[in-house]
Amino acid sequence: MRITGISSVLLATPLKRPIRTAIHRFDRMYHVVVRLDTDSGLFGNGLLFAQSKAQGQLFQAALAVFEEKIIGEDPLMVEKVWQKLWKAMNFIGNSGVAIFAQSAIDTALWDIVGKAAGLPLCKLLGQHVESLPVYASDGLWLSYSPDELRAEALAFVEEGFKAIKIRIGSSRLEDDLARVAAVRETVGPEIKLIADANQAWDSLTAIKFGQAAAPYDLFWLEEPVPYYDLAASAAVAARLDIALATGESEYTYLGFTRLAQEKAADIWMPDLQRVGGISGLMKVIRLAEACNLPVTPHLFPEISLHAAVCAPTCNIIEYVSWWEPLFEEKPRLVNGVLSPGEKPGLGLAIPERVINAYRVG
Repeated sequence: MRITGISSVLLATPLKRPIRTAIHRFDRMYHVVVRLDTDSGLFGNGLLFAQSKAQGQLFQAALAVFEEKIIGEDPLMVEKVWQKLWKAMNFIGNSGVAIFAQSAIDTALWDIVGKAAGLPLCKLLGQHVESLPVYASDGLWLSYSPDELRAEALAFVEEGFKAIKIRIGSSRLEDDLARVAAVRETVGPEIKLIADANQAWDSLTAIKFGQAAAPYDLFWLEEPVPYYDLAASAAVAARLDIALATGESEYTYLGFTRLAQEKAADIWMPDLQRVGGISGLMKVIRLAEACNLPVTPHLFPEISLHAAVCAPTCNIIEYVSWWEPLFEEKPRLVNGVLSPGEKPGLGLAIPERVINAYRVG
């Protein structure tokens, strides 16, 4: 079996709720749906998301650059293709847009591997658990009033979620603490509460917040400082009793190697499209296991779940509904627990009618 072609289409879907964080503001999601075709008739899909049409088109351009590198390759030799693309991007840099393109191609290859074997991908990767709890991450935005926070937090709990994430990182710590207090008082002590500052602070501010937030029993404090400032992240992690989570902006396993060396995080959060696809995600998972550190994939729950259920140190993953409009079938979410489906590969069909409905001209 050989790869015969690669194509992509840019889609845009509305969000249930506008996203507002300390660094992000957008009202719709852009998706680059990647398809790899083979001479056997099997094909695989990969997926990227962007915050604008221009970003999506940039990803498509990067994919086109790699086309000649993958045509004619055996799609079942996934690591060979991963390494070939890794070497091919040396001149332009082993991070950024090039990694996004590599990630989508790698994910599509693993989709083909699963389809060829007739098994869900998680079974081939070495499944460790049947399912995983998720935390609701699709809301509690920084733009919400206290009343809106309380109402949505309660709605998440009523939907069956046992863990939820609130965004913080405003200009006043007092406001952030009040937001956390409002949600904790609403959901009670049994619900895990995560606070994400989206890189808004310096180390001193993060430490001050973490110490003041101790009574609210945060499950973890996420990205309190700029992701690239490992010294600041390490200083915060060393000073606080609250676990510090970061990593969604790191590229490949090399970024997590540096996190480990600097002791810059208590929990790792690899992002599928920044670590190099499923192959890259599994590299980070194995590294986390070697370091005896918890790992919880960032976004892409429908895809990352296949790797997460293979991770001995993963006990929860992020859940958002951003991709729900795309898929004909999705993993089973029951009472805050997500389970992979039984269909081969990723098990995520994107019907032609969906592509036609959301295609960006």
